[in-house]
Amino acid sequence: SWPKKGCSSLRWVSLKAIRLARSFTCPPRPPRTPAQIVDFLMVNRTFPRSVAFCVDQMRTHLVRLAKEHGARSSCNETADELFALLKAGRNGVFIERGLHESVQHCLLLTNRLATEIADSYHF
Repeated sequence: SWPKKGCSSLRWVSLKAIRLARSFTCPPRPPRTPAQIVDFLMVNRTFPRSVAFCVDQMRTHLVRLAKEHGARSSCNETADELFALLKAGRNGVFIERGLHESVQHCLLLTNRLATEIADSYHF
């Protein structure tokens, strides 16, 4: 749920991050598997430090920029592609495909996205 009146979005995201980190490290739970840890850090969109959360936020802001500039650019497509890859990577798919290769592919897309943003918006 979105922040209550008078609570900044940064403060709200920080509170959510603390709450999620605490819930992930609760002692009575059984040990986590590597696939669960990867899912938590990469594809959990409710955890503000996960890759999927960051990419989703980036997509939101790129859509706003595209509206302001009057057209979508290649960076919007790349951000959508990266988000789709992360969304499809749930339930241990990254582990099954090979963690190193999956992370490397995400990094390649991220680098391409950075270059396209710089080209599109003249950074």
